[in-house]
Amino acid sequence: MSGIAGVVKREMESREKTDPLIVGKMLDLIRHRGPDNMLVRSFTGGVVGCVELDTSPRSTYAFCAAGNCIVLLDGLLYNPREKAQNNVELLKELYLKYGEECFSHLDGYFACAIIDEDKLLLARDPLGVRYLVYGMRIDKDELYFSSEAKALREYVPSVELIPPGHYYSSEDDQIHPFKAFTPETPDFDPDDADEIAGLVKDTMLEATQRLMEDRAVGGVALSGGFDSSVVAGIMAKEYGIKFPQFTATIKRTPGPDLHFSKLMAEYLDAKHYITEITDDQILRVLPKAVWYLESFDQDCISGWIANYFTAKLAAKFTNCVFVGETADEISGGYFGELEDYYEQWAAPDQRQQVYQKLIDIAGDTGLRRLNQGWHAASVEPRTPFPDSKLVALFQKIPMKYKYNENYDKERGEVPEKWILRKALQEYLPPEIAWRKKMRFARGVGVDSLMDELAGSKVSQKQFEAMPYTPVSKIRLNSRKERYYYDLFIKEGVFPMSFENLTIRWDPFYET
Repeated sequence: MSGIAGVVKREMESREKTDPLIVGKMLDLIRHRGPDNMLVRSFTGGVVGCVELDTSPRSTYAFCAAGNCIVLLDGLLYNPREKAQNNVELLKELYLKYGEECFSHLDGYFACAIIDEDKLLLARDPLGVRYLVYGMRIDKDELYFSSEAKALREYVPSVELIPPGHYYSSEDDQIHPFKAFTPETPDFDPDDADEIAGLVKDTMLEATQRLMEDRAVGGVALSGGFDSSVVAGIMAKEYGIKFPQFTATIKRTPGPDLHFSKLMAEYLDAKHYITEITDDQILRVLPKAVWYLESFDQDCISGWIANYFTAKLAAKFTNCVFVGETADEISGGYFGELEDYYEQWAAPDQRQQVYQKLIDIAGDTGLRRLNQGWHAASVEPRTPFPDSKLVALFQKIPMKYKYNENYDKERGEVPEKWILRKALQEYLPPEIAWRKKMRFARGVGVDSLMDELAGSKVSQKQFEAMPYTPVSKIRLNSRKERYYYDLFIKEGVFPMSFENLTIRWDPFYET
């Protein structure tokens, strides 16, 4: 985990120098992403820098340079390499070999900046596991970029997200898609559930092992749901590693996750640490939630709170943890929850469309609230589910196994995420292996409190007076969301022009 930032002249031969202090101030605003090291470097066309979190020799470093080529990286790469080569050095090598085509060769997740003489490239991985924004300052003919938009708020009038699976090039001032790295996956009989489950298991074990190669992980965020529990189960049963488990719950009204997290920790005989979140803590942290998340979406705010307090607990023990994020997107886990809210989605011909949309927006919804929640506490979250081989395999698996209408109800099965559960159930107690999906914030108990705690800050009259945001015309869904928007623009926290950073998780959301 790291944070990257920079200011680059649009005309790099310009003699007007960029003040390095500007990038230093930008990095100070994202120092939580890398509190251990900071580096700022000037070059002919501007200034760049990074902050780094010390995790391992392979993963810590975020900067390297060779001749006129400067590379900045926030991410984790799995490509073959020289034994002592770190991730950012590997990226530089692949860029020098393939040029702009290098992004299609990167196996892993990343946000990066490459400066090659008078050209700037900004890129983001296909799922958007890492975050990257940029903005233009026309009066000085400069481009500003950063891992988080808060670093740009004083310098540019508006910002743009680098979309997942795209890169920006200063040569034509355009955003371009790139073909995602797609490893080969075995062929299989599409009607043989046992064969498919075996492939899912093998691929999941491989994905989990790759995240452990640099030995940085020191714990598991254990919600008590299937996703985080199965990662903890694999660690214990396959590798004999009983990581400490970290769980957050609401003190006044504990959610159902607490029971299942205790059950899982006992099943593994692992150390289990629990933090109880109070009403007062939630109210005091809401301005931070908006600041770190850079969004006022009510679902993402609730998810950020649950992640943040878990991260604060884990930070007492380690700076790198396993989490279970993105399992639902790649394997159909949200289908059951969507069915509870939307009757119209359930038509079989609509499932593939919803499935793909949830994957497409994951980087700016579920993964964003995860990353910005954990990064705020200076802890790196790692999840095996966005692994390129696992994602490619699930793209080939028929929808009938992601949402199985022929599930065995008598055995306690549920239809959503069916093939993933079948493949990995041996690592879990059956009560968790076939537990119905519940969003993290609901399971922790945060959701049930937010209408009361945040909604009371805005009257119904105030809510009805502004149904849409002034600039981007984003519909505000509730009184609590109106309060989050007020925090978003309060006292110049973010300009109104930054409203476009708010992305909806709801696949049926219409403006």
